Amino acid sequence: MKNSNTKRKSPLEEKGWERKFIIEEHRVNEYVELYESLDQEVRVEPVIPSEMEGCSECFKVECSNFRVIYTRRPREVRTKEKKSSNHTY
Repeated sequence: MKNSNTKRKSPLEEKGWERKFIIEEHRVNEYVELYESLDQEVRVEPVIPSEMEGCSECFKVECSNFRVIYTRRPREVRTKEKKSSNHTY
């Protein structure tokens, strides 16, 4: 029996992106710059109210003013980690 409390991964999460948080659109650039300075890839997506956990009434009204920040490690780091985890000792 499946656990109904288990959250299904989004297509982005299946590709290695980690959902960080939702932020007002006018503050997106400062967080993009921050994560890029930490050598993270950054992706900004619109908020989809149906994907929100808990109460999403505010997002339904002003959804266009918010963005979701996703990050992941750079490709070359992910590739190196994957190769090193394939070694048998």
